Amino acid sequence: MLTPKTILISIFQLAITVAYWPCFAMDLSTESRCFQDLEPKCQQMIIAVGIITKDTPKQFTDFSRQFPAGTYVLFSSKGGMLDSGLMIGKRIREAKFNTIIGNTEYSSADCLSACAYAFFGGVIRKLPPTAHLGLHHYYSKTQVLDLEQQQRINQSLIRYLEMMGIDPRLLEYANSAKSTNMTYVTERQAKEYKISERKED
Repeated sequence: MLTPKTILISIFQLAITVAYWPCFAMDLSTESRCFQDLEPKCQQMIIAVGIITKDTPKQFTDFSRQFPAGTYVLFSSKGGMLDSGLMIGKRIREAKFNTIIGNTEYSSADCLSACAYAFFGGVIRKLPPTAHLGLHHYYSKTQVLDLEQQQRINQSLIRYLEMMGIDPRLLEYANSAKSTNMTYVTERQAKEYKISERKED
C-alpha cells in the first residue's frame, strides 16, 4: 500500500517550480463558487491559491478538517514542492474530496507542476473548458539527479498515479517536457489518461 512516507523517501526535497509565478505561499479560504458542470451548480468550496510549500500539507490538513466528504477543492496554482503536492493529494483522497481548477480575482485557472499531483487526489476531478492542467519533468533545486534516483522517483510517481486511478502513461507525457517548459493536458488526453472528462458549457 502506498503511503506518504513511501513517496517521500524517493522524492524528499524535490521542488517543481515555475519562475514567472508570483512567489506567495498557498492561501486557503472558502467561498461559494458556481460551475455549469456541477450538481448542484453552486457549492461551498475550499479555495487553494498560490505556491505549494513545505508547510502547505499541514496547513491544508488543518484547514480542511471541518469540511465533509464530497467538498470541492478549487486549485489555482503554478506549482511548488512535489512532495508537498503529493501529500495534499493523499489528504484529499483520504477525506474523499473532489477537485476542480478555477480562477480567482487575482489568479488564473491554472494548476501546474506540483499542483497537478495535488489535483489528482480528487475522487471526482473537473477540468472546466477554461482551465489549464500543466506538467513537466521534475527536478531538484539542491542536486543533480542521477539515473538511479530518477528511476526511483518515476516508480513512486507511477504508484501514486495508479492509486489515484490515473493511467501511469501520463508520467511519460509529463517527462517529455523539460523542467523549464510546460506541457498542457488536452481534452482528449484528459479522457485517455482517465484524469477527467471535460465538458463544454
